[in-house]
Amino acid sequence: MSQAAVVAVYSGEDETFSADECFLGLAQRIASGNTITDVLLKDAGEVVIDPQRCRYTAFIPQPDLFYRATPGGFRTAPAKTASFPDYPERDLAELLWIAGHHASNGRLLAGCSKYDVVQLLHWPNLSRLPLTPNTMRLCAFLSRRASAIHLARKLLGVDEEEAYSFYSAALSAGALELVSRAPAQNQAEPESVPDTTPAATERHPANRSVLRLLWSKVSRL
Repeated sequence: MSQAAVVAVYSGEDETFSADECFLGLAQRIASGNTITDVLLKDAGEVVIDPQRCRYTAFIPQPDLFYRATPGGFRTAPAKTASFPDYPERDLAELLWIAGHHASNGRLLAGCSKYDVVQLLHWPNLSRLPLTPNTMRLCAFLSRRASAIHLARKLLGVDEEEAYSFYSAALSAGALELVSRAPAQNQAEPESVPDTTPAATERHPANRSVLRLLWSKVSRL
């Protein structure tokens, strides 16, 4: 498959994105198959994916262009090995995380909700992934308890764009478990950040110790 035209998918206006509109969807389809596949975007990068061994090798000098290009811009071909000379093989989950991060650019995957309750299944190898200022704190929080990403980001003081990029990347890589999906009709916020002002705790003395415990844990993340 080869086309000369390459179109970046991010317009800066949409609140969600589809994996099928960018490299992420192409990589997921290859990962679900049995054929070692070379994926090339001229002047932007090249990746070889081995779905049987869950490994990949990549040379991507222009990651923003590569990961946000439409699938029609890539040339794909069967390959004999997932290795490039002088480039190490990596865990395929890392590639899916990176692809989800770049494609998201602050947006949620289509079909996901900020009210979906999720939990981190395992810590990723953060030394090999694109990091934002609060990646480690989000990992720590969601590894300890299931939460909606909307509530987690409010408790941690994380911007929406950063939290949604993390959610999209971690979900794409299989690092997040979807505990429960938000009802489609639910448009209002189901949960809110606890009011910990002195006035609020005086009105509700029974909640004071619980709130203190919660916030002391969060502050240590």
